[in-house]
Amino acid sequence: MASITSLGIGSGLPLDSLLTQLETAEKSKLKPFTDLKAANTAKISAFGSIKSVLTSLQTSIAALKLTKTFTPISATSSGTGVVVASGANSVAGSYQVKVNSLASAHNIATQGVADKTTGLVGAGTLSVGPAGKTVNITVAEGSSLETIRNQINNSGSGVTASIVNTGDAVNPYKLSIASKTTGTDSQVSMSFTGTGSLTTLLSDGAHGGSMTQVQAATNASLEVNGMAVSSQSNTVVDAIQGITMTLKTAGTTQTVDVAKDNTAVSNSIKGFVDAYNKYVAATQSATSFNEDPALSGKLLGDSTLRGIKTSISTALNTQQTGDFSIMAQFGIKLTPTGTLEIDSTKLNDAITANPEGVTSFFTGQTGTLGFAGRLDKTLTGILSTGGPLDSVTSGLTKSNTSLTDQSAKMSDTIAATVERYRKQFSAMDSLVSKGNATMSYLTQQFTAMANQTSSK
Repeated sequence: MASITSLGIGSGLPLDSLLTQLETAEKSKLKPFTDLKAANTAKISAFGSIKSVLTSLQTSIAALKLTKTFTPISATSSGTGVVVASGANSVAGSYQVKVNSLASAHNIATQGVADKTTGLVGAGTLSVGPAGKTVNITVAEGSSLETIRNQINNSGSGVTASIVNTGDAVNPYKLSIASKTTGTDSQVSMSFTGTGSLTTLLSDGAHGGSMTQVQAATNASLEVNGMAVSSQSNTVVDAIQGITMTLKTAGTTQTVDVAKDNTAVSNSIKGFVDAYNKYVAATQSATSFNEDPALSGKLLGDSTLRGIKTSISTALNTQQTGDFSIMAQFGIKLTPTGTLEIDSTKLNDAITANPEGVTSFFTGQTGTLGFAGRLDKTLTGILSTGGPLDSVTSGLTKSNTSLTDQSAKMSDTIAATVERYRKQFSAMDSLVSKGNATMSYLTQQFTAMANQTSSK
């Protein structure tokens, strides 16, 4: 739009002010577009919040579709010498675990040398690693102990090389080679084929060298209910079915108890209830009424949200077949405010006394959907592409795009109208200015004539 020039100078009329008022009046035509876009944007945001709580609700209910959710096993140890963790196929029971010895990693070391940075005599190929998994490293003439250490650590050989200062007055520096894993299967093999003193320095006893054993490779030894068990690692899997034991201290005996974890079942159900109540709170906020419309929920009276609530309510209240037909029978009831409330004692009693009935309610029976499956199916329909949430937000977004285009066109029309007014006012200002000039001239002439007549 062209800038408004200063009008009214010639005519003395307040044309600038009048044009500003006319422009303001014209621009008021844009307000309906702005207001509707703001309302649409607020609805898109509100539907985004609804989608978020529904997604969380679906995540919570998805776990309740699975039978394994209702058969969790927990494992506990009576002491700190054994750390235990249960798995999917754990079997309830009590076990005595005696740790006789821990698994250890094989460690060998070279003879001492005077300086770790001085070049050594010899060149060739160093073969190092756990037995059967050795790698070959090319060692150049004049390599130092530090150079060889770095080559080993960069080779991916399954061992760790380090330099130890023994404090010996003449030859304090030894190269230590330790397996990265424990057990007899990881015993280190090291040999050097080439020239010079390295053939002896970097070869173990089995290969005619001078390297000595610092620590033997041993397996963990334990007893489970009196039965001997050997393990390459201090992490022992399935010595007790489905249980992973991490051995920490030798010479200790602990009781490992494996039992069904009813608390985990209860927590899974409570997680669903919490998620459902957050969904209810979100919908109530979105549809709240206030005498001041600006303070009302942005989805008050919205038919899409009303349809979503109806679908979820139907899934929630449909009775199941089996020992429990509704959740209230095992301690979950619908309150007058629309939220779910848990009677923890009643729920825990049902999980303990009739775990199959509770499981069947949520997971369903052969060929039929349980409560969790039915609600999950409903939520999938609501949240899917092309579903009601996707459709309504897409429609609102398209509406805003159209409103933006319409507003732009209206702005162009307003600009043209205001420019027409400006030109008309400018022409009028010029015309009135000329009229005023003519009137001033004539007045001067008449005054002069009058003065001449009166002087005679």
